[in-house]
Amino acid sequence: MGREAGIACQVDDGRFVGLNPERREIYEIGYSGAEGAWIERSNSRGWSVKACMTVSAQGGECLYSDEDETASSFAERLRNSPLSDCAPTRVRPMGSNPSGSFYEVVCADESHVVARFSPTEGLQAVIPCGDAARIGGGCRLR
Repeated sequence: MGREAGIACQVDDGRFVGLNPERREIYEIGYSGAEGAWIERSNSRGWSVKACMTVSAQGGECLYSDEDETASSFAERLRNSPLSDCAPTRVRPMGSNPSGSFYEVVCADESHVVARFSPTEGLQAVIPCGDAARIGGGCRLR
């Protein structure tokens, strides 16, 4: 299933989560050393993939991904960006709108920012936590 869903990581665990409202199967897949995902059958008999960080932000639960794996996977999104020197230790999704998505990021050097990603252009803005009180409830990670 992982390969069918276009997942290139080494799958090390998996479970049946349940059925979506359209009665299509949802599975959680855990990856070796990386953030896992939920995969869901789509109309076209293919699969849609949702990262565990997003699943958790939407009230779901991933059993096979820990905070270190999520932070490590998020670091890939920061490569070749103004935050490329950040080694994330904690990451929290803060919400999204049509122009992008927002993530609270704590880096190993203890910098603490909000990263705004465009749906198509990658990292679009780095916002100091002091200026982000109105985004997703403000910065909460320590």
